[in-house]
Amino acid sequence: MTLLKHPPVQAVVDLAAAIALLVFLLAWSASFINSDSASTILLADQLAHAGRLVSRDWAYVSDSLGFDGRLQIAMLGALAFGPTTTTSVFSACLGAGFAFASSALLARLLGADWLQACSGALLLLLGPSLIYLDVVVGLGISVQMGLVCCYLALLVTFVFRRGHVATLLGALAVALLMTASSPKKALVYTLLPLLASGSLLALAGWAGSGLERARRSRLLLAMGLACATALLGWWLHIMLLRDVFVDTSYATLALALTPGRIATNSAKLVELAAHFAGSRHLLLPQAAVAITTMVWLLLLVAPVLDVRRRQLFSQGQGFVYLFALAGFGGIVVYLLTYENIKPFYGIYYALIPLSPLLPVAATVASRAEPAALRHAVRVALMLGLLPGIANVCALPSAGPSAYAGMSIKQRTTHRDQLAATHWLRQHGFDRGFATYWEANTITLLSGGAIQVTPIRTPAGGRLVRRMAWLADRDRVNYMPGNERWFILLPVRQHRATLPPSCLPAASEAIVAGNRLYTYERPMPGCLQKPVRFQPMKPRKNR
Repeated sequence: MTLLKHPPVQAVVDLAAAIALLVFLLAWSASFINSDSASTILLADQLAHAGRLVSRDWAYVSDSLGFDGRLQIAMLGALAFGPTTTTSVFSACLGAGFAFASSALLARLLGADWLQACSGALLLLLGPSLIYLDVVVGLGISVQMGLVCCYLALLVTFVFRRGHVATLLGALAVALLMTASSPKKALVYTLLPLLASGSLLALAGWAGSGLERARRSRLLLAMGLACATALLGWWLHIMLLRDVFVDTSYATLALALTPGRIATNSAKLVELAAHFAGSRHLLLPQAAVAITTMVWLLLLVAPVLDVRRRQLFSQGQGFVYLFALAGFGGIVVYLLTYENIKPFYGIYYALIPLSPLLPVAATVASRAEPAALRHAVRVALMLGLLPGIANVCALPSAGPSAYAGMSIKQRTTHRDQLAATHWLRQHGFDRGFATYWEANTITLLSGGAIQVTPIRTPAGGRLVRRMAWLADRDRVNYMPGNERWFILLPVRQHRATLPPSCLPAASEAIVAGNRLYTYERPMPGCLQKPVRFQPMKPRKNR
C-alpha cells in the first residue's frame, strides 16, 4: 500500500484508467445503446436538420425538453454522421470530455494539483459497474455532471476569487438552460443545493467563523439571482410546452410518507447502490463492491477529517462540499419517500448533485493535513479506478446474454438487436413495429433505413397499441398499406402474444432473441388507430 502513495504510481493508474475509458467509449459504448439513448440521437437528427430547438412532431416524456447539453452535442454529431451509432459514440466521447474538463477545472479552482484533479475526474467517469457506465456514458449523464461542475466552477470564481460579474452571468446561464429543459431536475441539481449551502455559509459568516463580508455579499447576490433565474427558466419551460406533445405521467410525484413504504424503498436503495458499486460486475463483483464502498465512505468524510476543517466554511472547498451533500441528501430523501423507486435508473439522479464531491476529494488529496489523510485519499482515488479498469478489460469476454442495457424491461441484448437489424435489411423491410425497448434502437442501428414504430407489449387482447413515447409522429402513427412490414417481439418476453386480429402472419421467424412476424398486406383490426399529437398541459402531481 505504501507504493500507492507515490505520484508515479498514481500517474500510471490514471493513464491506465484513461486508456480503459477511451477503449470503452470507442469500442463498447455503442453496445450499450438502448431505446432511451437512441431516441436522443433520433431527435437530435430531426432538430439539426429542421433548425429548431423543440419539435412539434416528437412525443416528449417527463416534461424534459433536452436543453441540458446532451441533445445539443448529439445534434453536432447528427449533422456530421446522421442518425447512426457513430453519432452515439461521438456524443459519448464529447460528453465525457466535457465532464472531465469541468471536474478537473473545478478541482484546480479549489486548490488541487493536476494529478489529483485528473484522478477525481476519471473516477467521475469510469465508475465501477456496467450499470454506472451505461447511465453515465450511454445516457449522457456525464454532460449533466459536467454542467453542475461547470456551474460550481463559475460560482466559486465569482464568490471566492472575486471574479468578474461575467462568471456569475455564466453560472446563471447554465442554470437557466437546465431549468428551461426540466425545472424539477434543475431545482434539485442547482437551486436547492445552492440555497442550502449558501445559507449555511452565510450563517457561519454572521456568527464570525465563516465568510468575510465581501464574499458573503457576493454569495447572497448569487443566491438571489439564482432564484430569479429559476422563475424565468420555469416560465420559459411552460411557454415551450405549449407547442409540443408531452406525456408527463412519468414525471408525477407520488409521495408515500408511511413507515412501510420508507422501509421498502430503503431496502431497494441499498440494492441499487450495490448494483452501482459493482455487484453486477463482470469480474470479481464482491471485491468491486467492497472497494467501492470503502472508497466512497472515505471520500464523503475526508473533508471534515482535515485538521483545518474550521476554515471549511470560509473557502470554496467547503461551499462545494456542502452543495454536494445538500443535493445528494435531497435526492435520497425524495427516493425514500417516493411511491415506487424505478429499478436501476431511479437512483442515477443522486449521481449528478454528488459529482462535485470528487473535485473536493482531489483538493483534500492535494492539501489536507495531516499528510496521512492526503495519502489515504490518494490511495482511495486510485483504488476506486481499479474496478472500472477491470470491468472494461473483462468486456471482450462477455457472452451474448451479457448485460444488455439499463432497463430490466429490456429482453433483448445488443447482439439480438443487431441480428434483427441485419435480418430485416437483408430481407428488404423498412417499416414495422416493435416493443419500445427495441423500436428506437433498431431504427438507430439501421441508420434510419428501418423505421420502427414503438408499441406496448401485446398480451393477446383486441389489438396492438401504439406507444407515443420518445418517437416522432410519422413512426408512431405509421399505418401499413400493401407494402411489406413486420412486428417484432422479444422471445424472452414470455407474456408477449399477438391478438388474433394480427394472425396469421405471412411468415414467422426466430432471429436471435427476436420473434418476427412479417406481413404483405394490411391487417384490419390489428393496430390501434393513429394517436393525436397535440400540446398537452403538464399534469398536476398526485
